[in-house]
Amino acid sequence: VDILHMNEDELVLLTGCNILDTKDSEDEDEFTIAKAADLFLQCGVAIVAVTRGRKGSYVACNTAERFGQTPALPSSWANCSVHMPATALPEGTQLNTNGAGDAYTSGLLVASMLRHTGKVITSNLNKSTESQTETSDRKDNSAVSTANSMKIGGSSSTGKKMTPYALYMRENFVTLKQQCKNDKKAIFAMCHEMWENESEEVKAMYARMVKEEYDDVAATNEASSSILSDTSMEVLESNLSSKDYAGVEFQTEHTANASLNLQSAVQLAGLIAARHVDVSTRDLDHLDLSELIQKSIISLSPVVSNEI
Repeated sequence: VDILHMNEDELVLLTGCNILDTKDSEDEDEFTIAKAADLFLQCGVAIVAVTRGRKGSYVACNTAERFGQTPALPSSWANCSVHMPATALPEGTQLNTNGAGDAYTSGLLVASMLRHTGKVITSNLNKSTESQTETSDRKDNSAVSTANSMKIGGSSSTGKKMTPYALYMRENFVTLKQQCKNDKKAIFAMCHEMWENESEEVKAMYARMVKEEYDDVAATNEASSSILSDTSMEVLESNLSSKDYAGVEFQTEHTANASLNLQSAVQLAGLIAARHVDVSTRDLDHLDLSELIQKSIISLSPVVSNEI
């Protein structure tokens, strides 16, 4: 078995684990679910997914050796696991949960098959710092170039454009960071909920801002550039640091044959399931997969090694 999906009740029936399901037992329940899922990994299952309704989902992956037996699976998922909160829907949304598990599994399957979705973000940080030192007495001449280079998300022949959602997230990051006490998962979950609840007028405004401010900005890929990981949290942290990053140019590039990392894949599965349980979207003829993938990639937080 490559991918095994079950809901929380089925996990309890199959393993006999005890989930307390109280407000104070959240951490204990997550540990219990991880231990129970590990039993199936020990039996040779490559990926175990447990859906928990409003409490989100948990996905655990087997070793690189096991993934090697199924080349179609993303090798980067090996030895990883993630607890993902449920996708937030606007208050008052009419729900129909029939088939929610099937929709989630479909999303996870799609995510496992996607390729060319990886990205690295490069910057000319080292060179920029040296340049600022050399030209500190020429502030007037460098003002324009500094202002332009602080615009992240410019496109290139291999780059990826800034999206309205990404811009929205960047502008709300400082406030959310304070409110969520630097909890990355909570920051991204809250930002996603805020975006989903915004009016169409607000979303259209951000779309115009992206078009006006970012479409024509190209980032330069320096040969000696430093590499940041592909967590957008680090990009936001870098962008919001003050003087040290003046004049830094960023460029996002696709990595050949790269798949979604596990965190993004589980996020995508949750987004697809949310579209299915929402009565207003469950019967649509198609989903905008590109938009959902973009939201999944933006909403990144660290994936931990699957150590039980």
